[in-house]
Order: sequence, then C-alpha cells, then structure tokens
Amino acid sequence: MTQEALRAEIRAQIRSGCHIKLLGDSLTIGAGSSDDDRTGELIYPPFYGQKGARCWASLLREHTARFGCTVENFGCYGTTSDEMMTHLDTLYQPEQDEVVFCMIGSNDKKVANGMEHLRRNLTALCEKVLSDGNHLVLMTPNPATAANDAKPTRIYPQSKVAETIRCVAEKYADRVLLIDHYLAMEAECVLRGCTMEEFLQVGVGPDNDGLHPGDDGYYFYFEHICVCLGL
Repeated sequence: MTQEALRAEIRAQIRSGCHIKLLGDSLTIGAGSSDDDRTGELIYPPFYGQKGARCWASLLREHTARFGCTVENFGCYGTTSDEMMTHLDTLYQPEQDEVVFCMIGSNDKKVANGMEHLRRNLTALCEKVLSDGNHLVLMTPNPATAANDAKPTRIYPQSKVAETIRCVAEKYADRVLLIDHYLAMEAECVLRGCTMEEFLQVGVGPDNDGLHPGDDGYYFYFEHICVCLGL
C-alpha cells in the first residue's frame, strides 16, 4: 500500500469515529505549552495525563471529537523507547486502540547505543500494532536548537532521532504512515525567516529549553497532522 493510500485509510477511519492512542514522551504529553497541567488521570506511576488544552495532543482530541473519536494521550515525560516498550501492555490496548500515533526518541539520544535501541523498539512496536490489525503513525519530533543539541547529556543530535525514525518507517512504508514534523518545521522556519530558537519560543516558559516548543510549535504539530491526513 502506498503512503497516500494509508493516509486515505486512516483518514476514513478517523472520520468514521474511532479510538486514537498517542504514545511518546514529553513532546507528546505537551511539556512547554502555556497551560501545561500534568495532573490528569494516572497513566502509570508516576505519570499523569495532560489537562491543558494547548498542546498538539489536546488540540487533536478537540478536533477529532467532531467525528466521534476519543483520544487518549499517554505521553510520559522523560521516557525512552525502552521504557515505552517495557510498559506497552499498560500503554496500548489492542482491542480498542484502532489508530496509534507514536513520537518518541528524544530521550534515547541521551543513552549509549540509543539509536539502536530506538530502531529496535520502533520495529517491535510496528510488528505488534500491525499484527493486531490496527493502524500506526510514526512521527518525527521537532528539531532541537544547536545549544540544546550541544548539552553534555546528549550523545546524539536530534537529527539522528529523526533519521532513525525515518529508517524504521521506510522499512514499513507499505503499512505504517510517516509524518515528518522535523523536516516540516525546518521548512517552516525558512518560510517565516525565523530561527529555531524563535520558532520554539525558547525561554518563554521553564520547559522551553530549545527542545520543548511553546504554543506556536505545538499548534504547528496539530496543523501538520491535520494537513497530512486531510482532516
């Protein structure tokens, strides 16, 4: 199946009303958004859901509700793909999660051999979700600023995270949809004539550290998903 055919299939499923699961880390749960409030329902200890409305996940939930969809945001701040797969039985319910969006890897870049872990874990996720007969959308995260990439805790740059996700998505290109936010955000900065620091609103809030976006970046995530899927 082509990527365009996958888009059409996932779009039709969402428009007919379905259960959507969002998996990932702090960029999925919405750290950095101006109304970030991670005091919702327990995901698993010590992680709680997002009650704020301005991250991309909450915007997507509101938008797809018009089609009768339910969206669960199970992003867990600070987690790696290893941790996601360790807790997958809690995070992912195959009998209800008809469309799964996954965006993870920004913490794997702090781990030795992190990109190999990410590749292995995303491959396992693809095999699991596809074998259950559900749809999977892999997404690259936003670029980081040069200053964030240069932090001593970073073994790999954010570009390597995006590259690894693309490699896994390419292997499953006939069955898994890729939404490449990384490339789209780089292009948006060129279009606006702004720096990545400006785009991510670095310094606007305590979590806007050159990796976590502010409201503008999160709205771009939401818009890009809707454009890619035709929603």
